[in-house]
This record gives sequence, C-alpha cells and structure tokens, in this order.
Amino acid sequence: MSNNISNAKKEFIRNLIDSLNNENIKRINSNREIIDVCHLTSVVDLQIEKCEELLNDINNHKYDIEYQYNEEDYVSNYKNGKVKINIRKTDEEKENNNNIYNVYHNYCYYIHFSFDIVLSSYTFTDEGYNGQECNDWSIPSFSIDKIIQLGEYRWQGNEEDYLEYQKQFELNSKNKNEELEIFKLEKEKQELRDEIKMLQDKLMLLEGWM
Repeated sequence: MSNNISNAKKEFIRNLIDSLNNENIKRINSNREIIDVCHLTSVVDLQIEKCEELLNDINNHKYDIEYQYNEEDYVSNYKNGKVKINIRKTDEEKENNNNIYNVYHNYCYYIHFSFDIVLSSYTFTDEGYNGQECNDWSIPSFSIDKIIQLGEYRWQGNEEDYLEYQKQFELNSKNKNEELEIFKLEKEKQELRDEIKMLQDKLMLLEGWM
C-alpha cells in the first residue's frame, strides 16, 4: 500500500469514527440505544485495504459519510446499520461536465455493518477479562457495495397526458390484479359506510334540536 493510500485509509477511518460518534450524540439526545463504534470500525480498519476501488476514490476525492439505520430492516438479521459514502467531484471534474452545481459523482458506496454470533473462548480466568458475560461473542464483519446511478428521468408531458396514460392503463385488464381490485373496492365501500354513518349521526343531532 502506497503512502498516499495508507494516509487516505487512516483519514477515512478517522472520519468514519467521527461520523459514528456524531450519530451517538443524536441517539443520546433522542434517548435511543447507542452504537458500539469500536465494534463497527474495527473490521473496517483492518480489512478496508482489500477494497482498492474505494481507497482510490477516497484518496483522489473529498467525500461525505452518512450513517443510516432502519429498525425494520435489521431486526434479527445480524445487521448494525450502514454508512453511505458520497464521492465529491473535483473542481476539474465539475467543469468538464459543464455542471458546477452537481457536486457528487453519479455513484456512491455503502458499507453494511453486520456480525456473527459464536461461543466465546474468553473466560473469567483469562488475563484481561473485563467482567462481562462470556457466553457468546459478536464477530464484526462488513460488506461493501458500489451503487451507480444510470440516469434520472421525469415525465415528458403535462398532467392531461398523464391522465390519458392512466386511463389507457386502467382499461387494459392485463394491468389489473384481482386481489388489489377487491381491496380497493372494499376500501371504497367502507369509506362510504363511514361517511353515511357520519351524516346519519349529524342528522340525528340536528333533529334533536328541533
């Protein structure tokens, strides 16, 4: 590993730790469980050099790190959240693309934190035992993805054009799902029942004043 890459790696780990510590400050302020920063960063620190493409990017570009966590996504799935790494364009790259306001490249990286549970080999008789339970141990691990945005497109036309498209879409029976159509019908019927009941209650209230 070259000195430049090595320094970029050290700076990245420092920035990662700072980002996770900032996340913990938010969690403390909102009375949520804090994350174990050492556990998450340890394996990244020791093995990130295997991710040469990411290292080259963070060596040649500035970047932003954003921690993300979705409770529903990670329940019982041995996950610990993820960080998104947005790669900033250099001034030269922005000028070459004739868009100085688009500061990020059309790709980003995700580091997904995870762990495996194994029986701990550490016992209370071992030197350095810190008094914690030794029944099992969470082995930290991570995976990394590079996400590339292939394009960004919007509807070409006005609202009337879309409504016409919607009309033709709904006329095509192949586009309909029987279960969904039944659900929509039952929902509409229930809404009508609720509206009728509300009007009946209002009518009874008004009649009571006569």
